[in-house]
Amino acid sequence: MKQLFTWFKRLLAGFLLLNALGVLLTFFLSRENTEETEEQEATENFTTDLREEYITSSSSLEENHTLFPCESDQHWVRHRVGWEDYQRKKHRADIEVDAQDACKAHDERESYPTHYYDGRNAAPYWGAVYASLVRIDQQALVKIYKEFEQKARKERPTRKLLAETIMTFIQHIPYVLIHEGTCEEDQAWGGFSVTYHKEGKECVPNVKYGLQSPTEFMYNFKGDCDTRAVLAYALLSYFGYDVVVLGCEVHAMLGIALPANGDYLRYKGKKYYFWETTNVGWQIGQVPPNYKPYHWKVYLPSQND
Repeated sequence: MKQLFTWFKRLLAGFLLLNALGVLLTFFLSRENTEETEEQEATENFTTDLREEYITSSSSLEENHTLFPCESDQHWVRHRVGWEDYQRKKHRADIEVDAQDACKAHDERESYPTHYYDGRNAAPYWGAVYASLVRIDQQALVKIYKEFEQKARKERPTRKLLAETIMTFIQHIPYVLIHEGTCEEDQAWGGFSVTYHKEGKECVPNVKYGLQSPTEFMYNFKGDCDTRAVLAYALLSYFGYDVVVLGCEVHAMLGIALPANGDYLRYKGKKYYFWETTNVGWQIGQVPPNYKPYHWKVYLPSQND
């Protein structure tokens, strides 16, 4: 009888233990489902935010008179940017630019001496202009350098992934033509510009050399091919990448000396792979087909040379 009672107590204890385990399992499963739902909602909200591609702290930047920092009454601007890299990983960054720094960069570019240019020997002409823009903007870009440094410390990407993070950030900024004359005058050149303006797209007129410095670009987020390539050059050079600005008669791209496949230009014994800056999706080594027939040269050499 005593043994039967002992057996019954053990059975009861086992039943209570199984019941407690069942309650705990139900609790954790319910909690996990709640977390998954919250994570999914957060992801959906983040994706919705990405549809605008970037959000500025002030809508006044949309007004034409504030596109130029020297004409603005704002002391600084902040762009809150959301974008995806090639692996569909989502990124965020806060890009802050002091309006005085952007104004100084604007004035430096406008006062840079204009040399005679007959359309030939483009590489030394544009190389000197690009080098000047990078040089005068070094200090003004410090906050942007720090933003990507913080991302790198937090995410610990490989060298290639860090370069892709920076480049996809630039690619996600909407493309806007920068003109040395008026937007109407530029259409006289024909070709892409005519098509672009017929579609009613935005342009920034009366900008010397038809490009903005990196700081100006980060101030108003308006830039075309060489404006973007020069910014990519400045950012990636800061992080120690071996990069060049490549140019042809009608376009500019970045060149980077990283292990890759695809199209490249050999320069001083190294392969610099083409990297398009003007639209999303273009990866290292990919040249848009309409630009492949042109004669490409290094316009701005690497700072590692």
